[in-house]
Amino acid sequence: MSCKNCKERRKLARDALLRSAVGETIMHVAKGAAEMTGVKKKTAMAERKKAVAKRRSGASGEKAVPANTEQEQD
Repeated sequence: MSCKNCKERRKLARDALLRSAVGETIMHVAKGAAEMTGVKKKTAMAERKKAVAKRRSGASGEKAVPANTEQEQD
């Protein structure tokens, strides 16, 4: 049996792997190992909430390009 934070960290790592985000997956695995050994405070639940909110808002890390720029208007 594991704690809620450990379950959330596994979900974060699995979701990142399924999205083919290898770097993010490695980060979550490393953080999970640090949390299990007591080196790092457990923060997976808070990170999960941030990740869900970021995905819902549509923030994919890409810059939004405005539809009409000043050059187009001239």
